[in-house]
Parts: sequence; C-alpha cells; structure tokens
Amino acid sequence: MNTWKDFKIEVRRKLITPWNNPPFLGYFLVCVIIGGAAGVYISIYEYASSPDNYKIAISLGTYYSAIMAMAFADINLSKKIESKPSFFIYSLLICLLGAILLIVTYLLTNCKFPQWAFLPSGLGCLLSLFLWIIANADNENLVPAEAFSKSVADNSHKHGSNWTKDE
Repeated sequence: MNTWKDFKIEVRRKLITPWNNPPFLGYFLVCVIIGGAAGVYISIYEYASSPDNYKIAISLGTYYSAIMAMAFADINLSKKIESKPSFFIYSLLICLLGAILLIVTYLLTNCKFPQWAFLPSGLGCLLSLFLWIIANADNENLVPAEAFSKSVADNSHKHGSNWTKDE
C-alpha cells in the first residue's frame, strides 16, 4: 500500500542518493546547469547592464519550462518508481505551478517594475531542478546499477512488512 511515509522515503532517497555518483553530478552540472542554460547566459551577457534586464527573467522562464517538461516525462516513464500515482500527481502539480509562474513572469515584465519577474522565474528554476533531480536519481545512464541495487537492498527489510496473513 502506498503511504505518505513510503512516498517521503522515496523522495528523500531520490534527493540524496545520486550525489554520490560522479556521472550524475557531472551530467547535472555540465549538461543541465551549464549547457542547458546557455540561452540564459547569453541573455545575462546581453541585458545585464541594460534597462531591459527583465528579459533575463524571460530566458529563465523558458529554461525552467524545458527542464520541467523533460523531468515530468522522465518521472512518468520511469519503471523504477515505487509510488507511481503519487509521483504522477505531485509532478503534475509542480508542472502546473511552473506554468503559472511562467505566466506570472511574462505578466510582470509588462508592469511598472519588471524586475519583479525574477521572483517567479527564480522559483520556477528551483522547482524544475528539484523535479529533474527526482526524475533522474535512478537513471541507469547516470547512476550505476550497483548503486540502485544497493539502495533497494538497504530498504529490503521493509518489503512485506505491512503484509497480513489472510485467513
């Protein structure tokens, strides 16, 4: 049975475990943070000292939207997720929140103080990276199979602990 406790344990494991694996850390830093955000860096270079610097927030919005969509697909296509319904519902909620933050970002760029657009776009970036980490914590290309197997073995004592004998 899926419980809150099981879901929290799985989320916690997915947030902590992958950082011990150099391929995961390298991919996250090089591909997601540096390569994936290339458009944001170009916007920073172009608009940093300009009155149009709010356009950087728009670049952040497109960056986090792409990361979030990719992470949502990865989470929901993964076969290694134990709490599948919970992950689907909460990843969908995070994506909907991301869409709302993107709309708010665009709306704030047209107000009297367009620099306020950095707040929703920054929050969207944090949420998208959180979702990406959760989605890729068990990615076989980034986390060696032995690490996943060890994680499962470490939690094997819980398997069947809530089973009852039918009489």
